[in-house]
Amino acid sequence: MPQKVLVVGGGKYGVKAIEHFKKDGFEVHLMDPDPDCPGKDLADVFHQVDTSVVYEKYIEIDPVWMVPTAPVHVAALLIKQAFGDLEPDLDNAGNFAPFEGYFNWPDGANVYISNLSQEQLCLDDCIGCKSCPVRANDREHFLSELLETRGLIVVISKQMGGGLGAVSGDNIERMLEMAKDKSQFGLATSCTCHAVVTFYKR
Repeated sequence: MPQKVLVVGGGKYGVKAIEHFKKDGFEVHLMDPDPDCPGKDLADVFHQVDTSVVYEKYIEIDPVWMVPTAPVHVAALLIKQAFGDLEPDLDNAGNFAPFEGYFNWPDGANVYISNLSQEQLCLDDCIGCKSCPVRANDREHFLSELLETRGLIVVISKQMGGGLGAVSGDNIERMLEMAKDKSQFGLATSCTCHAVVTFYKR
């Protein structure tokens, strides 16, 4: 029986994810509220739902990989739905200090962090490296490594190809276990160069 993948969002990057994992023999489940989204007919199973039920679908499908391509912090929505008692922590989000050489954009309880400015774009075929081909800067550590030094719960988005990141089911289970007894925490989804951090409190 093939292993399952859950792709969240059936647009351009959702299509890329579906094609990547189907090529490797996975059973691909796609969730998107749009019945006409580009990825619908490519997926093995289509779920016409939005991200308000992402935790429910994660439990139902039990994927080995989840690919968040929707324009929201999917891991943060999943963990909020899993526990039901989390509130945005605006104070800790507002006090989050940037890392040297990175750009920060606060937005409520979220902080977006990138090796690139808002005017710069990643190359389509970039697979993440310590020497950025856009900024031509060499970094000693990946962003995901730096985030762990701040005591955050870090969900690693593993790069599966240019512009394509996926989170393992094991990583999601680790996230849920780490957060279950914390009164407040920051949750980061991060690849080597970009991240979104959502701050929660109970």
